[in-house]
This record gives sequence, structure tokens and C-alpha cells, in this order.
Amino acid sequence: MLASKKSIPLILAIMLVAVMLLSSPVLAASPYTSLKSPNVADNGVRELGVIFAHFTANQLEQGDIVNFILPDNFIWTTAAIGAGKNSAQAAAQTTSEWNASVVSAAYYVRYGTANYVEVPASYSGDSNGLYQGTTKVLAFTRINDEEVRMQVIGTPTPGQDCSFYIYYKRIFVPSGFSGQIPLKFDSPSSSGFVGGTVSENKSGSDVKKISQSQQNDEEKSVQPPNDESMKSIFVVGQDSFTLNGSKISMDAVPYIKGSRVYLPVKYAAQALGINDANIKWNEEERSVVISKEEQVVKMIIGSTKIYINDNPVTVDAVPEIVTPGRAMVSLRVLAEALGADVQWDESGKEITIKTKQNADYLQKQD
Repeated sequence: MLASKKSIPLILAIMLVAVMLLSSPVLAASPYTSLKSPNVADNGVRELGVIFAHFTANQLEQGDIVNFILPDNFIWTTAAIGAGKNSAQAAAQTTSEWNASVVSAAYYVRYGTANYVEVPASYSGDSNGLYQGTTKVLAFTRINDEEVRMQVIGTPTPGQDCSFYIYYKRIFVPSGFSGQIPLKFDSPSSSGFVGGTVSENKSGSDVKKISQSQQNDEEKSVQPPNDESMKSIFVVGQDSFTLNGSKISMDAVPYIKGSRVYLPVKYAAQALGINDANIKWNEEERSVVISKEEQVVKMIIGSTKIYINDNPVTVDAVPEIVTPGRAMVSLRVLAEALGADVQWDESGKEITIKTKQNADYLQKQD
């Protein structure tokens, strides 16, 4: 039966909507993820956290650019935490400071000083296309107080995903600013980078004011509390972890190598309830011995064997040394040797360790 004249416009409208829905592009997930975003006070230099960026193989190429843009009157600075506006402006991070680089052979290259971009050698066990050892692949230009440009000046390795971390650790937050603090990513349409915004930090009247001394205290390493049970949370690429809710700073960050998560031995042991006195380093044989109750674990740098109560066990992830001379170990290997529950969250690159404090640890704290 033929449609009536009145029904034809309705049919055409439905067909038009269907065509629009079918032809609309699917929105891709943002490549930018916040790994750490503390709430901060205004009117001072603050640490705003860590952002992780990940791009698929062959998405980036030489010449691509992206700008990191803070809100108006914010400042990328090298001034100390708590410093005021004048000090922050006087110590604004320069182009040359952004291009200062530190290479940790086979692990990462870091661009910048107080604020920096870190490019890991690998991610989830796969090589990183932006990491090429001592060869610089990225370059930076300070546009103004709020904005810095990153450009790919080398050629990303074909067939490899590209990833990096942005540590914005010294940012001046202006007086009176209230609400979420967005970091905007702006890039031209011809660039393999994409635009986006990460805004999870919060500042203003609804955030408890943090004095300089309080914020500095948060950066200090603290001993684990004397609870019967312990829970620690590490995040890959983050230079601090939480132990029963207390923040503990680290001088080496967790990373992924060969599908294994590596942690600094000192802090992994601390998360397992082990006192510093029960961690022994032997420089001559380059080994570390960790004791927990009746268990004694010995690991030798570069060796595929560990010793549990003098019994050799072959492992597939060898201990290694990274800058600044910190011994790193596969968390799984150490946790299994000392009996701890380890949980891995792939989406957030987060490791949760649950264990019991041993009697020796508690005795040391008395």
C-alpha cells in the first residue's frame, strides 16, 4: 500500500536521522590519562600531578606538534613549592630548561627540569617509538608563562606505539582560582597528536588550604604505620606511592619491562612490611638480601637466580640498577618469595599490595 502524503515527510526525517547516525565518526578514547591529580591550594607554586599519553603505532611522525596549555595566569616554573607569583615568574621554566635531557640507558629519557616529560624505553613490554637512547626525538619551546610546545624532531620508530609521561610538579596557581584545573592539549589538524583536556585537579575555597610546610611534609618519606595489615598502591611512572593512606616519595619510579612491573627494592620491601634494617646491600657481589621473619631472600643484579633461604630459584625477570643507583626488582618475584597478595589494574597501571606486618618489623618500630 502506498504511503499517504502526510507520512512521507515523517519517513524522510527518519531516513535522514539514520543516515546521520551511520555516517557519524565514532569518538576515540582520549590518549591523555591523569595518573595523579591532587587537590591544591591557590596563590602559590603547587605540584599538579602526572599525565600519561599513548599513541598507536605510526600515528606520530617527524614535525608533529602539540601545545600544553595551563589556564590564564598559571605559570610553568622552577620555583620552590609554596613560592609566590613574583618568584614563580622570575623562575619561569625556560626553553633551554625544557630541552635539558637526562638519559637512563635502556629505561627512559627525561626532557625538562622541575617540570618534565619522561619517555620510557618500553610500555607494557613493547618498545616505545619515541625512545631512541641518547638521540633526541622531542624538542620544546616556551611560548609564554602558561604554554609550552612539544615537537617531534626525530623519526618515531615505525610499527611501535608511542607514549610519554608529563610531570607538572611546579605550577603557580593564581590567587582566587577556584574549581578544576584543566591542562589543555592543542595541536593542528595536520598533526598526529590530538587535542584534548585533562582536568581532575581542584583548587579554591572548597579545598583545604595547604601551607608550604604541609606540602613539603607530604613529599617526605614516612615509615609505614604499625597496623596489623598493610595496603600499598603504586602507579607505573609515578614517583610516590601510598602505604595505608600515607604518601611516600620515591627517587625511582615503577616501570614495565617484558610484561613485568619493576619497583625499587627499598620501597617494595617497605610495602611488604620490611624495615630498612632488614635490607642489606653487598657492593662487592652486587646483591641485596631481604629478611622477613623466617624468610631470607637474596637477589643478585643481572642474575636469573634468586635464593630463598639459600635455595636457588630460577626467575624470568632479573634485578637491575637504574638512576640514581637504585636496585629494581620484579614485584611479582619478590611478593611470591615473601608471601604477599598483589593485584594489577591494567587500565590505571596500578599495583596494589596487601600483606601482614611481621613481628620483627613491629619490634623495630617500638
